[in-house]
Order: sequence, then C-alpha cells, then structure tokens
Amino acid sequence: MNVVPRQGALLGGLKKAVKGVAKGIGSVLKSDLGKAALLGVGAFGIPGTSFGGLLGRGQGSFLSNLLLFSLFIFFVLLINFLIISIIVFSIFLVFLSKAR
Repeated sequence: MNVVPRQGALLGGLKKAVKGVAKGIGSVLKSDLGKAALLGVGAFGIPGTSFGGLLGRGQGSFLSNLLLFSLFIFFVLLINFLIISIIVFSIFLVFLSKAR
C-alpha cells in the first residue's frame, strides 16, 4: 500500500496563512486605492517611522525644500508681473487721457 506521509500541521498551517495574507495584500495593491496608498508612501513616507519619502518630513528633505523654493520663486515672479502690468496700464491710461 502506497501511503503518502502527512504534511506537518505547523508548517502547513503557516504556509496557508502566509499565502492568504499575500493574496490579500496583492489584491489591495492592485486596486486604485492601493496604488494611491503606495504613491503616498513613496512621496510622503510612513507616519511613525523614520522613512520620510521623497517629499519628506519638512526640514532636511531635498525635494520638499526644492518644491517650496520653486513655489516661492513662482509667487515672487507672479507678484512682480502683476505690479509691472498695473504700472504699465496706469501709464497707458494717463497717455490715453492726455490724448483727448
């Protein structure tokens, strides 16, 4: 009689548990919400850990400092553009009123 030995209960049960968890994690990561969560972890890090992500935890993160600096430069240039356009428009209105 050919009898196949039983699989060990501890390792067999552990193997099934790991497979079930891996399947669950895989299905979550394939969903849109899981992809968004991975993107958020990569960009901003995991709260409560030392992993800060690419945009980091504020001070010391290169990309977050670069982003803040470029936003600052953008708004400075925008304000300068608005001030210059107001000045040019007011000069144009002065010349237009004198022409009448």
